[in-house]
Amino acid sequence: MEIAQIDAFTSQPFRGNGATVVLLHGPVTDHCLQGLAAECGQSETAFVLNLQGQWLLRWFTPTLEVDLCGHGTMAAALAMAHWGLLQPGEQLVFHSRSGLLPVQQWGGGFRLQLPTGQLHQAPGDPGLEQLLHTPVQQRWTSSLNYEVALVDPTFPLAALEMDQERLGQRPCLGLVVMQASPSGGAGAGVKPCDYALRFFAPRAGIPEDPVTGSAHALVAPYWLAHTGQSLLKARQLSPRGGYLQLFPGDEDQMVLEGEARLVWSGKLVASLDSGDQTHWEALLPWGQGTPTLWTTSKESWDGVDARWLRWREETVRTAALEQGVLCPLPTAPLNLPQAAGAEVRQLLQKRPLPISKSPGSANPFLPPDQRLVLRTWGPAHTLLLNKYPIRMGHLLLITQGECPQWGWLNPQDWQAAAALLRLQDGLLFFNSSAAAGASQPHRHLQLLPRISGQPRFPWEQWLSQPDGVYPWRLRRTALDGEGDLATTMDVIYNQHLEALGLGSRKQQHQPQGAYNLLITPDWFITIPRRQEEHQGVNINALGFAGMMLVTERTNAGWVAAGGDVLSLLRVVGQPP
Repeated sequence: MEIAQIDAFTSQPFRGNGATVVLLHGPVTDHCLQGLAAECGQSETAFVLNLQGQWLLRWFTPTLEVDLCGHGTMAAALAMAHWGLLQPGEQLVFHSRSGLLPVQQWGGGFRLQLPTGQLHQAPGDPGLEQLLHTPVQQRWTSSLNYEVALVDPTFPLAALEMDQERLGQRPCLGLVVMQASPSGGAGAGVKPCDYALRFFAPRAGIPEDPVTGSAHALVAPYWLAHTGQSLLKARQLSPRGGYLQLFPGDEDQMVLEGEARLVWSGKLVASLDSGDQTHWEALLPWGQGTPTLWTTSKESWDGVDARWLRWREETVRTAALEQGVLCPLPTAPLNLPQAAGAEVRQLLQKRPLPISKSPGSANPFLPPDQRLVLRTWGPAHTLLLNKYPIRMGHLLLITQGECPQWGWLNPQDWQAAAALLRLQDGLLFFNSSAAAGASQPHRHLQLLPRISGQPRFPWEQWLSQPDGVYPWRLRRTALDGEGDLATTMDVIYNQHLEALGLGSRKQQHQPQGAYNLLITPDWFITIPRRQEEHQGVNINALGFAGMMLVTERTNAGWVAAGGDVLSLLRVVGQPP
């Protein structure tokens, strides 16, 4: 196997951002890929594989795999040129987790196109200002899970010493600190620039990244609007330094231009364990039995169909079970005389920590375990497997950036949810807060797939009766399949919460109480809540669908008395 060391976004060796590039001759186990990345010790190691006539690209830091890496992509382009696989002026397209990435050997350097991601305006944070030792003029979160801070142009950004331990405690994967270039700020022999930044990511095993293409692609739309220019010149003020130019590419894409230098190349002597090609096939377009993935438009779900979703869930689930990162909960059915048709199961082990909600624990969704991820899902969400499922195929739809579970669900949430429900029949549900049974404070919706030939949930027929009477308060609206599903659900959601006295999105900054949502292709149901549990039984939305879990904390007397499920739900819900 060929291997090369490249310095990207620089005209001089030993500057810019270093990346190792490995040309694989066949699929290799993820364990070996991660081990080699740790051995190389670069901020990124790029692995290139030709599969079914397509060039596939994955990136690993010393500790984890990432969805996107700009300098690793540029390094891969130079390595391909060095190995005679990319000619001057020729374009090569890499297939990656972030979609199609075209690269081109151009002039004295390379040109590549990266997705921009999205910035989300965020309120000020005194803790961030203490970390940076300077006021923050604007702050954003982002779809890449980077936190972005704008500081004054006169702040000595190059001299900033980052407290890595404190930064590692923040919920973001990486921190971008940027500033406009001071007027006349370029010294002798230094190329002028429009803005400069630094990037820190200790949670990804990168104390400071020398030059970060994905970060520049993310913030470039802000600087294009701020400066009114069509071409940006940017510097990264890390100790190694780096320089690049940026201009808009295709929709939601940014073109990056820069130079790169080959430091050394050779052959990899160590043998790497062969692995299956599941994780590589997921990057391929439709062909030879491999389903279509995303179209170039991040707003579109047309490139993903139900067949792909089933295939992808199965392949990720199989690999995650083999790796031990998917941990189905062992349960047994519990026959209770007063279950009223509900499916009650007994957990056969202690509840795992994510379900037990260990105080002060790190957010498991920032970033999510990539071994459980099916795909980024639109511009603001990620679709992944529930790590601790009771039913296989249990999916989580999480926001890519920091977003509270207790806030108002927004149109982007409904767009992602509607797309998922169109492709996967089942029960979509939501727990608004801990009082409604939410196990994590990070925004997440969930979907239980329908088992063929069975109702979506035990009480589906009961809850679908037009004139049904229920022992707790709820609002229910039929979905007729007409019009845009996302818009319809957004309207119903706001109508339900307002009718139930939970507030109005136009008047309150957050809902004024806890609630659960149960949504199928046919019905939208909202249940207001009073409390999280009763008799030691934690109740989330699934409890009101007729599904609940009995654990070691459950009152044994309640079980012995027959397990009156409806009385339990009357207590945690609200009276009709």
